[in-house]
Amino acid sequence: MSALTRSLSAAGALVSSVALVAGACGAAEADPTPSVVHVSGEACGRATIGGGVVVDRGLVLTNAHVVAGVSEVEVNFTDDPTPLPARLVAFDPNRDLALLEIATEAESVELGDDAAGTAGRFITVDGDGQLAERSFVIQREITATGEDIYRETGARRRALEVELTVAPGESGSGLFDAEGRLVGVVFASSRTSDDLSYAVARSEVEAFLAEPRDGPVDPGPCV
Repeated sequence: MSALTRSLSAAGALVSSVALVAGACGAAEADPTPSVVHVSGEACGRATIGGGVVVDRGLVLTNAHVVAGVSEVEVNFTDDPTPLPARLVAFDPNRDLALLEIATEAESVELGDDAAGTAGRFITVDGDGQLAERSFVIQREITATGEDIYRETGARRRALEVELTVAPGESGSGLFDAEGRLVGVVFASSRTSDDLSYAVARSEVEAFLAEPRDGPVDPGPCV
């Protein structure tokens, strides 16, 4: 998890957030697992790992702190052991979001809506390269204020507290509602409760994806 975990509290200290929402009644369920990936790289002589989700043709969404300072980064799908080289095309240390470009025809996921009380699946890739999933429930949405991934003050964003246990190396993994839509990107665990985590809100994800992109960007310093 990132340095942001130092700021998290039940009162709503700094966290990036995700908005989760139950889908419309009767909507067909889509399987998001083909869009779930493992992200790995090297930053300042250390290995860095996390999760990611294909959100558009050839574009993978993950956390900024997963790829901060990387000299190279790769993406793996669970159905193919061959790593794909990735290019960083967007990087936001305040939202803790990053976008990687890869050569793939993999299906992308749709975004869901916010709703406290939404239940769904947290899907990640474990240390053996296999898909792993756990259930989650959205507790509430908060306005998170405090530090960005570099501990610079003044960051402000929408975030969700989620009933979910996450482990180091699972940052950047997605939260999916009952219809298989992406409703958040987990970036931190609580320092006060083992079963509470934080995710970047749907509104922040949507705004980040809508920003113009023009070629590769710098990954910034290491965290």
